[in-house]
Amino acid sequence: MPTIEQNTVDKITQLGSDAVQGTITEYTLWYFFNSVAWIVFGVVICAYAIRLWKINQQNGAKFAALGVLFIGMLFISANIPTLFTPKGYAIHQFLKDIKP
Repeated sequence: MPTIEQNTVDKITQLGSDAVQGTITEYTLWYFFNSVAWIVFGVVICAYAIRLWKINQQNGAKFAALGVLFIGMLFISANIPTLFTPKGYAIHQFLKDIKP
């Protein structure tokens, strides 16, 4: 007996391929540009944290700058997989969106 996932994949293959490919292309572009935007945001946060680290001589301010740097690094590292494989994320999200 086919599973729900297999039925969903079968339905996708039966749909018009131009419409499905167009939708997946739009999803792919969105994931790519979204990951680029978040990586740029993470780089800006890291640059700000490094600037704070160099300017401040107090231990508390340096600790806060280290925390901000860590947050910026999280933004960057969380979006690197999406940057390199946006089509995989797009297909996954497309399947989730059309799943009954």
